[in-house]
Amino acid sequence: MEIDLHQLDLRHRDLRIVDSDRRRRLIGSLAEIGQQVPVVVIAEGDRFVLIDGYLRVDALERLQRDTAIATTWSVPEIDALVHHRHLAVARRTALEDAWLLGRLREHGLSMDQLARRLCRSKSWVSHRLGLLDALATVAQDRVRAGTVPPHGAMRYLVPFARANKAQCERMVAQIGDTRVSDRELAALYTAWKRADRAGKQRIVDDPLLFLKAWAAAQAASSGEYDAAGSLLKELTTLAAIAWRASRRAKDDGGPMTAAVTRAHRAASDAFAALGATLEEMHAGPDHSTSHPDPS
Repeated sequence: MEIDLHQLDLRHRDLRIVDSDRRRRLIGSLAEIGQQVPVVVIAEGDRFVLIDGYLRVDALERLQRDTAIATTWSVPEIDALVHHRHLAVARRTALEDAWLLGRLREHGLSMDQLARRLCRSKSWVSHRLGLLDALATVAQDRVRAGTVPPHGAMRYLVPFARANKAQCERMVAQIGDTRVSDRELAALYTAWKRADRAGKQRIVDDPLLFLKAWAAAQAASSGEYDAAGSLLKELTTLAAIAWRASRRAKDDGGPMTAAVTRAHRAASDAFAALGATLEEMHAGPDHSTSHPDPS
């Protein structure tokens, strides 16, 4: 049947991870050929609770459509969620399983019932529910939004939160909407583990600054250079040093001494000279003042 989008109750949107690439492809498909697969709903009064098809509904809303093709399951909400879990083709992450288990637990299902309904062991259920307690809410929200990869959250943020939940929450909050990779999360967690107390605080207070310095250092040590490899190595090393000096200045604070002022002026002059040289290289040779040999 066809239902108005404003009739949909999207209460289970938070059980899924946003896939921006897939949404982009789906928007193109819907715009070209229309909706081919109905969403799944259950009736609740004059509204419909959406069970499956959150990405399709999101795409339809972005295309400013008013209706969606839907099929109705005549089962209770708990049964609908469980049936959808068993019928889903896409593989779920451990966190998505944990969110579903948490939602079913809110409906009164016990540990034994959860294990039986999902055809899993009690230890499997217990382990996934433990993720909800271990991982900070702000981190779970970033995973839902698609900016923090679920594998990286499981491998690095969970042990981070178990070691120091407050600092984990602080670091994720400082990352904000910036998309990070598994490798970047690994770098943050590894550096945090190895740092002293002050170093740990610097990392969680400004993780993006750390990642910029880390990326520059990685580029400098990778050995993957083009024909101007030596110049690239020098520039990436300078970038890493500049980021490190910026972080140190931010952390140490204090008045500018005469020696620091002179050093900063010398560094500024050197960077200005470097910039001028690179601009000349980019512009190429200037032949505007060249004259033919009179002989």
